Formats: sequence, structure tokens, C-alpha cells
Amino acid sequence: LLAKGTAGGSARLTQSADLLEGATAGDEGELLPRARSAPVVPNWHRSLSTTQALEKIQSAGRIKAACSARSNGLVWKEKAAEGGAMCKRDGLRNLWKRYFLALPLEVSNLKKHPEAEDVEDVRSLLSQECACHHPCGTERGAEAVARYLQRFRDVDVAVELVHNYVDEDASVTFSEYLFELPADCGADGGCGKRKEKKRKRFRVCEVISWDLSPYTLAGAGGECDRGKILKSRGLPTLKEVFIYGKGMNLLPNSDLPPPAEGFARDGALGPVVKSYIKALLENDYGAIFSMLCSNFRISAFDGVKTRDSFVAWLLRTTEDTEDSVSRTIRDVFVDYKCRTAYLELHLRCADSSAVVVNVVQWDLRFECIINIREYGAGFKSI
Repeated sequence: LLAKGTAGGSARLTQSADLLEGATAGDEGELLPRARSAPVVPNWHRSLSTTQALEKIQSAGRIKAACSARSNGLVWKEKAAEGGAMCKRDGLRNLWKRYFLALPLEVSNLKKHPEAEDVEDVRSLLSQECACHHPCGTERGAEAVARYLQRFRDVDVAVELVHNYVDEDASVTFSEYLFELPADCGADGGCGKRKEKKRKRFRVCEVISWDLSPYTLAGAGGECDRGKILKSRGLPTLKEVFIYGKGMNLLPNSDLPPPAEGFARDGALGPVVKSYIKALLENDYGAIFSMLCSNFRISAFDGVKTRDSFVAWLLRTTEDTEDSVSRTIRDVFVDYKCRTAYLELHLRCADSSAVVVNVVQWDLRFECIINIREYGAGFKSI
């Protein structure tokens, strides 16, 4: 009996082992029963469920890809930081932050890099030949530019950053910000003696051209020295500053600088920006209309315009009359990562001219223009 029981137990163990091997190898033997088939659902319900599931899967895929890209970018930055390098875009942005936070302004929404050191005097960033062009004139030389940039030293000025863009190819940053100051002060820095509680707000567009040669690593493909970007003192890098407001100043044609001979960076502008510039200069308003999204807005000197009213205004200004306006373009800078372009235009009407800046912003897919913000060579409170 004992021998028979032992044999039977061995047979059962052998049978169980065979079943396990069959399941592992993918044979027909199964340890678990198959799941029952799902109940039949109507076609419209299955179609709806499939569409929603597909959207969820695609959305999850986009989120995962974005997180992966961000993670890869952070890993690259960490490796670059270990090697003492910083990409050109980050270098320009951090230089601009150090410069802007060195001015006597109370900035509410801007923080410097955690490793960056404060710039005690903005003069240390200005080259000796630098210039600052603003609605009230032009300052030349480091001392004169520093005096103008620090004109609000004894005034309570609050600043809110709106946008900061970088054109890496041109080594240029262009920024938009709001600043608020006492009602008895002007944007040019002139203030009265009385202290009022009322405040005035101005919107400003500022363009800075940088010389990164003191900060560039040799043989690093344009990358910057991280230590110099964040901690250097006494390395002049700022070449030229342009400041624009929400007002327009008309000048005689003879006082306006001539437009540039073509675009020095025409090949770097890309087909989307070049097509808009081409349509604007050729007065092709049908093409411009097709480039604007349905909810397009432009913040112009005389108020906000929609797509229809903007194109109608363009058409009126270029009609064949004595008051028709001709346009030429002086400078173009593009931040492809932010889908934004800076266009400096010279407008001529009869014997007068004006400088107008358009900050043009496309949608995330770079397919249509969502808004334009207009600036000029004049300060105007908003």
C-alpha cells in the first residue's frame, strides 16, 4: 500500500510538472481557464468608446514624449553643467537676467539662477562703445548708457516681466515688460517733487544685442562657459540697447536711418517667417488673411483689432492716395522655440516716417499667427 501510494503521488507530481512546462513553453495545456468573451455592444457605442480610448492613448503618448524630452534635456543640462558648459540660449537668458536685476527696479516675477551672483553695477556689463536708443534720444558710451538705464534710482518703480525671447543665431534678446511709476513721473525719468499715490503704467519692448565672445568656450560649438555666465564681473558684453513704447513719433524722412540692404540672416529666418514678411512687403492681404487664425488679435497703437479689422486697416493704409503708407523692414529676430518673431518696420507717408515694431506670435504648431503686439518710438501710458 505504501509503495502504491508513493507511486500514485509521484505520478501526480509528474503530471503537474508536465502541465507547468507546457504552460511555460506555450503548449496547449493551461493552468487557468480562458476568459469569457465580452458582451456584444452597439456599433455607435463601440465607435465612441474606441475614439475616446484612442484620444486618451494619444494624449498619454504626447505627455510621455514631452516628459521624456524634458527629462533628456535636464540630463543633458546636468552633464553640461558638470563639464562647465552652458548652451547659448541659456547663456543669453541668464546674462539678461543678471543685467535686468542689476537695474534699480523692483521686479515682481523674475528670479535669477540659483548659482548666479548679483551684478553690483550695470556698467560692468556694458562695452565702452555701447549705445542705447530710446524714444527720447540716443545715449552713447558706457557712462551715458548706465546713467539712462539707472534713471529711476531714486523712484519707486515696479516692473512685471511679460515675455523674454532669445534669437540664438543673432545673439539677441528681446523682452516685453510693464513698469509702473508715480503719476508725477515720466517714462524718460523726469519726476516732480510731490509724492502721489496714483500710478502710471507703461508697456515696453526692449531689444539687446550681446557680444558673447568673452563667454564662449573654445571648440565647444558655440557653448558658453557656465562659470563666467553666472559669476563673472567686469566682462563687458552688452553692445546695443533699443527701447520702444506704446506710442508713435513721426519724424522727417531725412532723420530716419536708411533700411538695411536686404536681410543679413535671410537664410536663418525659416519659410514661415519669410512668407509673412514677403506678403507684408508685397501688400498681399489675401495671403496675410490666410495666415491669421480666426481669433487673431493685434494690440495696436489705436486699440485692439481683429483679423478682419486688421486686414481692412492694412488695405486702407496702402491705397493709391496721398496718404498711402510704404513699408520697409530694418531688422528681424526670431525665437523659434517660442514661435515668436520681432520685426522692426520703417513706415513712410508723404514727408514723414515712423519706426514701428511688431512682435508676431504663432501658434504652437507654427501654422497660424495668433497675435501681434505693436510698439513704436514713443512712450504712452496705458
